[in-house]
Amino acid sequence: MKYTIDINKWGSFFSVPCAVADKHLRLSSGDFIKVLLCVFADGSPSVDTAYVAQKCGVSEETAEEALLYWNSLGILIINGKEEGVIKEHTEAKASTVSHSAAEKKTVIRYSPADLQKLAEDSPDIRTMFASVEKALERTINSSEQAAFVDIYEYYGFPVASVVMLTQYCSRIGKGTMAYIRSVAKNWNERGIVSPKDVEREVIRLEEYHSFESEVKRALGLSSKTTKKQQEYFTQWQEMGISTDLIEMAGEISIDNTDTHSVKLSYINKILHSWHEAGVKTVQQAQELLNSRKSGYGANSENGKSYDIEEFEEFMKNYKPKLSTSN
Repeated sequence: MKYTIDINKWGSFFSVPCAVADKHLRLSSGDFIKVLLCVFADGSPSVDTAYVAQKCGVSEETAEEALLYWNSLGILIINGKEEGVIKEHTEAKASTVSHSAAEKKTVIRYSPADLQKLAEDSPDIRTMFASVEKALERTINSSEQAAFVDIYEYYGFPVASVVMLTQYCSRIGKGTMAYIRSVAKNWNERGIVSPKDVEREVIRLEEYHSFESEVKRALGLSSKTTKKQQEYFTQWQEMGISTDLIEMAGEISIDNTDTHSVKLSYINKILHSWHEAGVKTVQQAQELLNSRKSGYGANSENGKSYDIEEFEEFMKNYKPKLSTSN
C-alpha cells in the first residue's frame, strides 16, 4: 500500500543521515532513535542530556547511552570522545575446580557498536534481542542487550532458554534486568541451562506460585511471602498436602494457640503428623482426630469434633520425623 505525505503541512524540517535508515534503523533501540531525532531537531552543537531525556520521555542514563551509541557508530561526533572509547574488556577469574560453566569463560563488556556488530553477524543474538523485547513488551537498551549477551555467552544459555527465562520473569512481574540476571546465575550454578531443563524448572516454579497463592488465600495471608513461609509452602507442596487440609490445620492453629491466630510452625507440625499417618483428605484427618484415645470431641462447644486442650497437649509433645525449624 502506498501513502501520500503532505510535506507542506508541517513547516520546518531537519536532516537525518541516510546511514541511520540504511544501516542502523533495524537494529537500534527505539529510545536511541528518539534521542537521535531530538538532537538533530534541536540543531545545537551542545547537548543537555537532562533536556533530551525529558523531551524523549527516557532516563538521563539512557540519553547518555544513546549519545555514546551514535558516537561509536560515527553518526554523532562528541568532543573528547573517540570511536570505541567505551569498549572495555575484563577477564573473570576462572576457577580450576569449579563445575560452573560461567566461571570458566571470559567476561566481555560490549560497547553499543559491538552489540550492533554482534546482532548483524549472529542470527541467534538478533533473534534473542527481538524475542526478549516481545516477552518484556518494551525495547531494551544497550546495557540490557549486553546483559542478555552475557547470559547467552557467559552463562551458556541457548537462545530458547534465555527467552523462556525472560518470559517467566515477566509473567511473575519481575522483568528487571537485575532479577533476570540473578535467576540466570542461580540456574547456571544448579545446572539448569538447556531448554529442556529450563522448561521443567519454569513449570515447577509456576506450579509452586499457584500453590503458594492458594495456600495464602486458605490461611488468610495477604502480605509478601517471607523466606520462612516459602520454606513451609515448599515442604507442603512436596508432601502433596491439599489446600483443604492446610485450611483445616489453620483453623486448628487458631483454636489452639494463645494468640488465636495462624501460626505456620504449629500448622507445619499438624501437617507432618497427618502426612506420616497417611492422611490425604479432610475426612481422613477428621477420623484420625476422632480416633485419638485422649478424648477428642468430648467437650466440643463450637461445632468442632476435637477438644482444644487435649489437641494442644498432643501437639506440644509431637515431633515430626522430618527436621523443621520453628
